Amino acid sequence: MNQYLRVAVERGTGYAPKSLDGCDTTGDHPLASRTAAASGNNGVHSLRNVPDRKRSMFKKFGEKYHHYRHNSRYGFALRWVTIVVGTLVTAVGVITIPYPGPGWAIVFLGLFLLSQELEWAARLRRWTMDKLNTFYSRYIDGNRVAQVLLAIATCAIVIATLWLTNALSMAGGWVGIDAEWLKSPIFG
Repeated sequence: MNQYLRVAVERGTGYAPKSLDGCDTTGDHPLASRTAAASGNNGVHSLRNVPDRKRSMFKKFGEKYHHYRHNSRYGFALRWVTIVVGTLVTAVGVITIPYPGPGWAIVFLGLFLLSQELEWAARLRRWTMDKLNTFYSRYIDGNRVAQVLLAIATCAIVIATLWLTNALSMAGGWVGIDAEWLKSPIFG
């Protein structure tokens, strides 16, 4: 990298010329400055020098996203679409956490989308993953009582949801059971 670009990056002037392949040479992702400073490469963050086989799918996605975001005519709209979609995906994930299935995975997918534009989302994603892994390794892994209690709580939440949405009454009607207690207090 030439010295003029390095000085522009260090000063934060916003000068970001494109390399010959059209990619942004400074990697102006919200996390780039912190990541670059941590790696000790004078404020310049670039994943292009790493062999393809060592880069993860998410880093490749991030590079393509930021290339399109900063080099496209509609990049400004992509920022807001990404924030809205990431927020919606995260909200759906939070709602589905207590249910069987990929609740936490959906939350992390939403936070990944948000972290493409918002640094706090990346920090929240890393912090949440650390806390969740610590919690599971400390209290759930190897503890049969905790695993059974978690399974019972999950079943109770699913049954309560089915009852509140009147799905139990509908399923009871399929097999000829018309009990009053199966009817939902909301949709009953």
